[in-house]
Amino acid sequence: MAGVAAALLAACGQAGAVGSTQRSASDTLRFPIGTDFGTLDPAYLDTQTDAEIAQNLFDGLVEQADDLRVVPVIASALPSVSPDGLTYTFRLRHDVVFWNGDTVTAKDVLYSWNRAAALQGPYSTSLAAIAGFDKLAPKPPPPAALEQLLERRDSSVTLSGLSAPDGLDGYTAFVRVLADLSVHFGKPVLLINGDSHLYGTDQPLADPHGATGLIHNTQSVANLTRITVQGSTSKPREWLRLTIDPRSPRVFSWENVVYGDDTTCPQ
Repeated sequence: MAGVAAALLAACGQAGAVGSTQRSASDTLRFPIGTDFGTLDPAYLDTQTDAEIAQNLFDGLVEQADDLRVVPVIASALPSVSPDGLTYTFRLRHDVVFWNGDTVTAKDVLYSWNRAAALQGPYSTSLAAIAGFDKLAPKPPPPAALEQLLERRDSSVTLSGLSAPDGLDGYTAFVRVLADLSVHFGKPVLLINGDSHLYGTDQPLADPHGATGLIHNTQSVANLTRITVQGSTSKPREWLRLTIDPRSPRVFSWENVVYGDDTTCPQ
């Protein structure tokens, strides 16, 4: 399955080019092809010429190098494989963007794979090893309807074996920007969460293989500390005392302080 997955990923990526940044003086790429191409849609690739064109337009999670090794492209490394050999986990690079500057996320990869499977192009059966392929609609929906179904992650056009832990409501985009800025800043960074939580402190992005790092696919951020402010209405009431001292190596220090009791702060 690994060989099939490698070939498939290279053909079905959706991102813009992530290779060399050098460009020709005329900003034009020219190369010979044997015959005219039939499609620019990677989901419908059929002939060798179609594939040659697509390889110059799209990048996938991995590709085949000149020496025939499978190497990562949009992925930051080759996938980790579960002990039973059934689950492949790819971690994405953080510097890959589309032509308009939008960051490529795991959900973009899922969109490409699900769309390719649902459209049932000539090579769509390469995705048959993924759970849920046999549950797709037997006939591809019209293009306009397909986009709406993909947006809703309708089971008739999505593979149940694919998942993209990008977080909720765009929160992942914020976390990634915060992580990148913190690493670039290089000094202590403090993130304060709002109320409705119990007081606590941690370094949620220090370990990229920890729960938060895996959910948001971030790099290691050892200089970011998170404080969750006490938001309970139970007594005694508490508040966060934060001290900022630029002369201190830690810069920040804090403590949770009781500010009220049954006498001074009635229910």
